[in-house]
Amino acid sequence: GMVGSRFKQFSAEMKLLNNPDDFSLLARMVPYFEESPYFNAESFLNPVKLSYTSFFYEATILTGLAACKAAGENNMTLSGDDLYESMTTYPAFESITGKLELDPSTGSRVPASAFYEVSNYLEEEELDPRTGKIMVRFRPAITDLYHDGEWQELTPFVFSSGKTDTPRDIPLPNTEQHFINTGIRTITLVLLAIALIMAMGFAGWVRKNRDSRVVKASQPFFLYLICFGCVILLCS
Repeated sequence: GMVGSRFKQFSAEMKLLNNPDDFSLLARMVPYFEESPYFNAESFLNPVKLSYTSFFYEATILTGLAACKAAGENNMTLSGDDLYESMTTYPAFESITGKLELDPSTGSRVPASAFYEVSNYLEEEELDPRTGKIMVRFRPAITDLYHDGEWQELTPFVFSSGKTDTPRDIPLPNTEQHFINTGIRTITLVLLAIALIMAMGFAGWVRKNRDSRVVKASQPFFLYLICFGCVILLCS
């Protein structure tokens, strides 16, 4: 059957306990209530319809199993830390939504062991009998299920466009690319090469004639700094 059917079967079988014999046994087991016991309500043991109820059930079962394990290991004494450690380290077991396993580092359920479903809200038009106008109603439909680390597609997901193709997250921008003409780029690169060669050439000339009177008067370090600045300017 479909994923999650085991819990639906469990819930339906719980409804079978709604009979006088089982209620009589239940009344002898639970504490006395001055008011009407909760199990006398008409809705008691009705099949649940909330999708997250199965997780509540599993959490309750895991808490009980972990409490028994921790109490047995600590001479029938139990603290909050002992219970938490026992729950997060409890061996994985098969439950109503699949394999139940917690991550000891976070205390949360391992995502791959959880049960997820994707709901698609479909737009439907219908005629309002009171006003005679067309009304819009959104009907939920389950399209995908995640179980045991795998996604199962039940029906294609319909997007707001009415199509089943996944749309792009961001539409491609409509831009006009104005590139520099190839001839102009060639001339610019040639002039750049010439300027770089001249800057390095002048730096070499300064080094070669660093002992001359004119170069010493102009301060060689300052001349080197000018050549270096020209190179940085040309490359920026």
